[in-house]
Amino acid sequence: AALPPEQTWKTEAGESLMQMADRIIPGMQALLARHGAEARHGGLVFADPDKDERVALVAHGGSLNLLMMFLLGLPLKPGSWFQFQETGVAVIGFHRVVDVWYPHLKFLPLNK
Repeated sequence: AALPPEQTWKTEAGESLMQMADRIIPGMQALLARHGAEARHGGLVFADPDKDERVALVAHGGSLNLLMMFLLGLPLKPGSWFQFQETGVAVIGFHRVVDVWYPHLKFLPLNK
């Protein structure tokens, strides 16, 4: 009871949020670096900002929640900012301010 929630929250696999972050975020940083992106000034700086690339990430909901927190610059917290039910799609776009690209979450219309 004396530990902060971030240290006590566990997934079904017994992994804490911080352990999950230690496992997942370095891989995301390496992926960004391979695509010429570096985290700076609260956003991303691209080696070639005119290059049009897209990356699709496929994972379980907990991993996607953590990646969304990281990419959108949200603080890590126990539980979820985002909940992916069944199959879901989230699109993170970036808008340019000077030479820094800042993330934004895009909501897609539902097809009827």
